[in-house]
Amino acid sequence: QPHSVVQRRLLEGNLNKLRGEARGQSARVQSPLAKDQDEKMEKGEDRRKETSPLLIQCQCHGQVLKATVNTGCLPNLISKRCSNQLGLEEVSAMDCGDLSLPIPSVVGRVEHMELQFGQETVLCSALVVGE
Repeated sequence: QPHSVVQRRLLEGNLNKLRGEARGQSARVQSPLAKDQDEKMEKGEDRRKETSPLLIQCQCHGQVLKATVNTGCLPNLISKRCSNQLGLEEVSAMDCGDLSLPIPSVVGRVEHMELQFGQETVLCSALVVGE
């Protein structure tokens, strides 16, 4: 019996010690990603400045190309040169409707542009921008 009493007291002591440490550290324990994010917030760093563009390989009019994905840009954009190389039919800038967008050098619009991402085909339109 003395053996079990000693064991029980040691166990109780360890549990209390662990509980005390857990209470003190619960606010400090976090994932490395959250810690990194908190440090950036404290330093005032902007995450968006660190992100590199996402390039996706796709097909348009049978030609393989790389599209840049920018979730911060509402309309789809395509350069005049790329539009010409793909042979896309362009609607003039006058027929584009509301061009009060904060995008400089919009010269036209492409309608019904099919982009193929793997097995998925997406029908979309894009504003054509000058170089």
